[in-house]
Amino acid sequence: MTQPRLADHAMLLFLGLVWGSSFLFVGVAVKSVPPLTLAALRCLIGALVLLAAARALGHAVPRGPRAWGSLLAMGLTNSAIPFMLISLGQTRIESGLAAILIATVPIFTLVLAHLFTADKTTPRKAAGTLLGFAGIVLLIGPAALAGVADGVVGQVMIVGSALCFAITQVLVKRHKSGAPIMNAACSLACSALWTLPLALLLERPWEAAPTPEGIASLAALGLLCTGVSHLVLFLLIVRTGPSFVTLNNFISPPVGVAWGILLLGENPPWTAYLALAVILAGIAVATSRPRWAAEAAR
Repeated sequence: MTQPRLADHAMLLFLGLVWGSSFLFVGVAVKSVPPLTLAALRCLIGALVLLAAARALGHAVPRGPRAWGSLLAMGLTNSAIPFMLISLGQTRIESGLAAILIATVPIFTLVLAHLFTADKTTPRKAAGTLLGFAGIVLLIGPAALAGVADGVVGQVMIVGSALCFAITQVLVKRHKSGAPIMNAACSLACSALWTLPLALLLERPWEAAPTPEGIASLAALGLLCTGVSHLVLFLLIVRTGPSFVTLNNFISPPVGVAWGILLLGENPPWTAYLALAVILAGIAVATSRPRWAAEAAR
């Protein structure tokens, strides 16, 4: 991989801004679009964007029950369950808190990788993981002690979505066949298959009355935050490698908090800022390499 250039840093910033903004769009959309319906349509729109791109690039649709079984599983953990949990969770908590809690994905990924792959925990990774979980306790603990059940449920839902994203990271390592963009498109299509029946059965979305702001936010979630962002993600991985892309974890949470304050009038408690700092510190400790290891890898 080549050293990241200005265009690569611009794409990384784009991903951080887009994914950080997704919590703003969800927060606006769930006010008039039922949460399960929002998740289902987000998956469907994103799948159509990626499928069009994959076909334009000449990628073939995966074949065989084994490939589709894996895609169905990834669709469940990478989009269906987490998108539903995020939408439901943000009916109970502010978008900024959701952005902070979702930052724990790398922490959960380290734990699962240790349990289910050959990538075992080191003292540095363990220290970072403990810091990450300390950040979760800092954020959820005060609401739990105060007996704010609705807020705790919402926060646990967001943590559950982060765990789902981490599970997908492990599954993706085992599913190495096919073009990544086509796999992502088919995985999102499977997510739509999981979520659409639930939305139709439980929410009767044809009776909803979405506002123009809700429709615009839904479109942004599907087209930009789910479809286009994946295309940029894969391009950036090809150009720079996955390690550079992980720096996004330090961009999107502060962006999510900032949009909540500036555009939604949110006022996070001081513990939220402390929790964000602790979680980001945990990610930095767990994912960084000692100087001697970095020099040896050159």
